[in-house]
Amino acid sequence: MTAHRWYVGLDIGSSTVAVATATHDAAGQVALAGCEVLPSAGVVRGEVVDAAALEQVLAAALRRVAERTGAPVERVALSVSGLHLRRVTAAAEQRTPRAVRVEADMLEALHRRALRDPRVAGVVLASVPRGCTVDGFPVVDPLAGLYGHVVRVKMEVYSIPTSYVDTRARILARLGAEVDLLMPRAMAAAEAALPASVREQGALLIDLGGTTTDVAVYLDGQIRELFSMPIGVRSVATLGRGVTPVASGARGYPAPRTVPGGGMVDLFHRIRQRLDDLDLGWRLAGGAVLAGGGAGIDGVLGAAQRGLRIPVRLARPGGPRFSDTRTTGAVGLVLAQARLRPLEPAPEGVFGMDETLPDEFEEVEPEPPRPGLWPALGRWLREFVPLGGTD
Repeated sequence: MTAHRWYVGLDIGSSTVAVATATHDAAGQVALAGCEVLPSAGVVRGEVVDAAALEQVLAAALRRVAERTGAPVERVALSVSGLHLRRVTAAAEQRTPRAVRVEADMLEALHRRALRDPRVAGVVLASVPRGCTVDGFPVVDPLAGLYGHVVRVKMEVYSIPTSYVDTRARILARLGAEVDLLMPRAMAAAEAALPASVREQGALLIDLGGTTTDVAVYLDGQIRELFSMPIGVRSVATLGRGVTPVASGARGYPAPRTVPGGGMVDLFHRIRQRLDDLDLGWRLAGGAVLAGGGAGIDGVLGAAQRGLRIPVRLARPGGPRFSDTRTTGAVGLVLAQARLRPLEPAPEGVFGMDETLPDEFEEVEPEPPRPGLWPALGRWLREFVPLGGTD
């Protein structure tokens, strides 16, 4: 009998909580084992306004996971609402008395040093390189055999307040689970919906929630831009006339089955304007993918195509069996968890699972894992920074 250990992703929104589970099959590949969506409570636009209500929802979600897997949930990956991301432009440089060759290790050390900028507060989630200079001259490819006395890198660092993590971590700790991965919601959804080949072409991931819209832009395979708008499918009908207030409970305020086409076009047009301001709109050959609960509403896909003026499709996070756009972020979380926080093999017969996973489980080819298992929450948070190449 082969025992399985489980990856669990929780995407907590104002309207719903999506939970996904995955494990490794007999061949060592990541196998998506289940997804479901529960009504949310106690959260408004990413803020926990009623911890007791949220704890009840998460307890129900983890209980259902335990029933499905036959194992208690010990660690989870969480998404982070884009509205709570803080962006800081940081820089670091290295000066040497004689010219030295620019190496990859040097650039990564400078990236890490930039993260220690005192303006970078809270929990660091991601960084986006914004350029490199050698002896004051901007360079496109700093690893092209260049030598210099002064090497300087600039990057944008995305972080969230520590309180955002603490509240959720305390709730989950009371339920017996530890948070071992945090990821911006749009980046988590991209893990499931944007293949590496599409990210190389340049692509856009839009996660449409009930009260917020999170956006991630990829170029040359790397994250290039993260931003969020305090507008979702609940309030889009009033675009241009003020945003409809959201009830604090949020649970009894369902999203509409259809939305006004003009309002949705306006939302996507605003996103396109933001991309054009950043000189990114024309560079997205891979098109756009819509994820989140709002993506499945009638009329959204056509509105996105009109507002963005690029090819648009809906996310299919887990193949034909797990195709609900509401679960895209949760599926992406377990895929990222398997890649960045790989589990050690379970002892034989620990959880009493069947010898193999059911045939209908969707298998996903994982990226090669990073060596070793990073430390738990308090120590790794400032280390989880997906570093890419410089522009």
